[in-house]
Amino acid sequence: MQIDYITDSGHGWFKVSVALLRKLGIKEKISHYSYMRRESGKNGIAYAYLEEDCDASLFFAACQQAGLPVSYRERNCSRSRIRNYDSYSAGRI
Repeated sequence: MQIDYITDSGHGWFKVSVALLRKLGIKEKISHYSYMRRESGKNGIAYAYLEEDCDASLFFAACQQAGLPVSYRERNCSRSRIRNYDSYSAGRI
C-alpha cells in the first residue's frame, strides 16, 4: 500500500484513511497533534493526517505487526493546508 507524505518547511504528515486506522485498532490512539478531514469528492472518505513523529510511528508499527507493507511518496509544499484542518479526534470522525 502506498500513502502520501506531505511536508512543508516546518513539519510533515502521513495521509491515512480513518478506516485503515480502525482496521489496525489504533483509531482511538491517535493524538490531537494530527489532523483530520473528510474528502467531499471521494465518497466522503475520512482521512487522518498523522504527524510525522509519534502518531506516524504508531501507525507504521501497527502496519508492521499486521504484516501490511507500506510505502510512501513525498509531496513538498511551502505552506501546507493541513494546518487549517480540524485537529484529530476519534470521536468526531
